[in-house]
Amino acid sequence: MKSFTKYIFFSGLSLISLSIIMFCISIGLFTNRGNYSRFIIKLGELSFVLWLPFLLLGILLCIVATISYLTKK
Repeated sequence: MKSFTKYIFFSGLSLISLSIIMFCISIGLFTNRGNYSRFIIKLGELSFVLWLPFLLLGILLCIVATISYLTKK
């Protein structure tokens, strides 16, 4: 793989893993009951809203990098 293609591929993989972490954190915050600070509540809401776009963007970047690698070979 060329360096730019590797960069896109690993960026996609990191976005996929970040989206999984965001989803787990947001679900954990919604199911727990307790006294959380306002910052943690907003962070959980933001994580729940943005986990799906991060996942889709990560998958798209991985697909683009794979196709780019295969077409150059």
